[in-house]
Amino acid sequence: MTSRGFIIALATMTAGLVHTPGCRQDDGVVDAAPAVAEPGSEITDPPRTAEASLAAVIDKSRERYANQDMNGALAALEQADQVAKTENDRARVASFRAVVVARQGELEPAKTMAAGALATLKSGDAPAFAVAQAENAAGSVALMTADFEGALVHWTSALKLDAADDPQSSLRRGRVKFNMATALASLGRPGEAIRVAKEGLEEETSGGAAACPHLAGTRMQLASFHKRQGDLREAERVLREALKSCEGVEDSRIVWAQAQLGLADVLGARKATAEALKRVGQARVVLEALPELRSYVVMARAIEAGILSEAGRDEEAVEVLTKVRKESVGRLPWDGEQSMSMCLQLGLLLKKLERREALENLVRECKTSAAEGGQADGLQDLMDGLLRP
Repeated sequence: MTSRGFIIALATMTAGLVHTPGCRQDDGVVDAAPAVAEPGSEITDPPRTAEASLAAVIDKSRERYANQDMNGALAALEQADQVAKTENDRARVASFRAVVVARQGELEPAKTMAAGALATLKSGDAPAFAVAQAENAAGSVALMTADFEGALVHWTSALKLDAADDPQSSLRRGRVKFNMATALASLGRPGEAIRVAKEGLEEETSGGAAACPHLAGTRMQLASFHKRQGDLREAERVLREALKSCEGVEDSRIVWAQAQLGLADVLGARKATAEALKRVGQARVVLEALPELRSYVVMARAIEAGILSEAGRDEEAVEVLTKVRKESVGRLPWDGEQSMSMCLQLGLLLKKLERREALENLVRECKTSAAEGGQADGLQDLMDGLLRP
């Protein structure tokens, strides 16, 4: 799996959309935040007053979204529409609906929805926190449409609107900065991404974030930026810290498995093949026990294939990717970045091994799947390029 693919996975799918059960802090308070920042949810509601019902239903939608239950998330938003009393309330619901719709691959409708909701909230008397939420949601939609510059503009606005005197401000700002770092890394600016990510880590720490899952997820993203810049030793150090932070923490299995995959990816790049494959295996034991994490299992196998290829075991890598693609047919929907990454990863291996017929078949199958998933444009040229000398 490519470094960019791993970064995007952490931020928008894989990396980011699985709801992690609460991790207990020293004071006994259960922190139910996800392992990695959820697009559209980093700027949270202030202390709830008369709008408690609306906020609760939106939170329910976010939780379902984090568990990759997009239909459930949309159903909860339908309930939120019924609870909404004002135009601003309906715009708040629409801003998060835009994130869910984008996650389903309907990018143009999502962009229109996010822009409309933001315009409504900015033109009225909406409180600053509501506008900040809408800016953040618009940034998440922009990230999913690969408009990284646009995402940065929206997240910068969200940070300016955030209430500095709110006790949770540092925690929220830290998560938004990590999303900004993702966009910077995707723009080929890993140095800036690392700087902003470290700022985010400091903010989350000062905001009292639980070591697991908050800071473990944060460190995983930071490590991916170090890897992208070629600093494998620092990436390894940060990931080992992430794993250590989850030791003995209640219900930390999922984020622990995510960190294991990140460390395996780095160890593979360092040619520590045996340990890397062992860690992938340990992560798979956890992930395969949870059906809702099927996409993470696919990610684990892609990382396994990458490790094998790094070790010169290309035939074994092809076997792994071919098997997981067959197992995923009809069970895993076309999923943009992840599916495209797997097609390209397998295609490059087949090209390297000069298996022309298998490569042609793969190109045809991947283009068909992408077309059925409504994302043919982004894959057409990339896959056709594999067939050129």
